[in-house]
Amino acid sequence: MEFDSKVLLSSGIPSGVVVYPKNNGRLKTLVLYKDVGGKTGFLWGTAKPKEKGSAQYLYPVALDSEGPRGTKIKVMGPKGLGKNNAPARVCDPDSGKEIGTFRWEEVKLPDGSQRERPDSTGEFQVIAKTFQKKFLASTYGFGNVHDDVDDSSGTGEQTRENFWDVLDSISASNLDYFAYAGHGNWDSLGSAQVRAKDVDEFVRRLRRLVKPEGVILFYACLTGKTGGFASKVAGALPGATVWGHSDSGQASRNADKVVHKGTNNMAVKKLLSAAAAKNLSGYLVSSEDFYARMPFMTIAEMNAELEAFIPAKK
Repeated sequence: MEFDSKVLLSSGIPSGVVVYPKNNGRLKTLVLYKDVGGKTGFLWGTAKPKEKGSAQYLYPVALDSEGPRGTKIKVMGPKGLGKNNAPARVCDPDSGKEIGTFRWEEVKLPDGSQRERPDSTGEFQVIAKTFQKKFLASTYGFGNVHDDVDDSSGTGEQTRENFWDVLDSISASNLDYFAYAGHGNWDSLGSAQVRAKDVDEFVRRLRRLVKPEGVILFYACLTGKTGGFASKVAGALPGATVWGHSDSGQASRNADKVVHKGTNNMAVKKLLSAAAAKNLSGYLVSSEDFYARMPFMTIAEMNAELEAFIPAKK
């Protein structure tokens, strides 16, 4: 697959915008984890099968003592845990020994207050600020009123209209890139409530904002899966380079990046050298801005920076 975004830039600094949900941080954290020693934490990501075909799933957990960006652990249990109020037992993935329980309830902080999911303030706004600092990007927050602690505050349709209104308010055009930082799924931009059937309306706006050979960035879970949302956008914008993630996880540190051009797509790891691909996950955790710079680098430049990375010894 031919891939080299750097030649798209008209100057040394790419021009573009980042759009993100400005109030996603008010979502509740609902799945409580408690280990056998009494420490508490919360489910912070999506469960995955322990191995292909396995009936056991691995659940990512963050302990309260570690903070939202601290060291995480993984626990093991059957699919679908944390969906009801009955305590569900989880085990150590290696030994199979019971190490704690999940319970569907509001997760409280040590002071008794509600723990809010750090989605927007802890990640999406951080991505916008990184682009602003690195590339002087213009950033725009939209009201995702359906994702609020007060369930009566708004609907998905209202959120989608808020998103369209923000895009329509951007006066700039012919930009090098457009970036969305928010929740996603394989067929939608969840925080914006933009669904597969809304792609044409979305693309109409992208054509005004971004030059035909520009870069579209989705810092959003699962959007990069084959046949998914990023693929649909790429098919409608054959000259553009569209990035997405094929997996769930923290967007700025997610190494499962997929690049799409027209009807073709390729996992970024497969474009890199073996040494660079091996270091990608660790470097995304170590670097504050590599995830933002990657789409504007050549493969040779990515390889050189990644191959020079020396992971810290555990």
